[in-house]
Amino acid sequence: MGSESRGVSREGGGPVPGPIIEELLGWESKELRLLYNSRVAVCGLLRAIPPACRHLLMRLLYLPNSDSSSIPYEVARASFESDRSYQAASTQLLDLKIMEREAIGNVISFTLNAAFAENLRKSISMDLEAPFQRVDGSVCHILTRRSEYN
Repeated sequence: MGSESRGVSREGGGPVPGPIIEELLGWESKELRLLYNSRVAVCGLLRAIPPACRHLLMRLLYLPNSDSSSIPYEVARASFESDRSYQAASTQLLDLKIMEREAIGNVISFTLNAAFAENLRKSISMDLEAPFQRVDGSVCHILTRRSEYN
């Protein structure tokens, strides 16, 4: 069961989603948009999705076209060994509303949910608020002095 919850492929089928993913697949779009406004939730979801989804997500996050934030289907598909693994990853990201499909003319492109992408970039770049802040700098000085006498 441990490997199944990590999104490992089962025989003859696609990836087995973990319990968090199964839960989120039942959520409404509005609820998912609210969730993606949280950096902590986005970082946790990144850990919960299968490796193929993470790969596609990072590709979309860091390889957009110079003129837009979308990436053509062929470019997104190019790094996958099989259509099956790509389809499974893209379907799951589309179902979770992390990735959105666009049709511009006859070109199909994908883009990331803006809030999800922004919070993921901030999490990856460590642009998080510190959970603890030093209130008094003299405390550090006192501890340093005390340690000198030991």
